[in-house]
Amino acid sequence: MIINAYTITSSWDELSTMPSYDSYSIVSTTYTDAEARGWQSWDLTELVQGWMMAEVDNNGVMLAGLGDNYFQRFYSSEYIGFGPRLVINTVEVPEPENITMTFLLGFILLSVIKRRQKI
Repeated sequence: MIINAYTITSSWDELSTMPSYDSYSIVSTTYTDAEARGWQSWDLTELVQGWMMAEVDNNGVMLAGLGDNYFQRFYSSEYIGFGPRLVINTVEVPEPENITMTFLLGFILLSVIKRRQKI
């Protein structure tokens, strides 16, 4: 069974009708055992980057099955054992080299060399 993740394109709340969403999936996960319990994951990095850059409105993500037998059970945040979780993996971006300091040190070094040549 395949579960697709879709970008939700309209605002919504839990008690309203189903929100609108993009017709193409942003990522899929394939289940080989429909009875298996545990965590499943979808890599939503690209979508979240769009949210952070304000390129896409953050209305959430919809998970939907694909195929004839697409029933799958997901637990809500009220369920203690397998409630949803969000895992964020970050990568530290190195700071750019300070060009002003490099220029200043180079200038001082050149001045010292020129002074020594005159002596």
